[in-house]
Amino acid sequence: MIIASNIEEIENAFDFTDSIITGVKWANHLTDLSISLDYYWDIQDGKSKTRELTLFLRTA
Repeated sequence: MIIASNIEEIENAFDFTDSIITGVKWANHLTDLSISLDYYWDIQDGKSKTRELTLFLRTA
């Protein structure tokens, strides 16, 4: 799980160009959004498998 205070923190750490969103869900009475994705950039960095990342966004 990745928790960031703004979108720039996420954009500076990850390149989502080759990622696939695997799930989106609301939690805590529609104030928090959770986005799961398969992060394919790892393979381009020479790793043998991808990571499943979850972005947690507080909307309120």
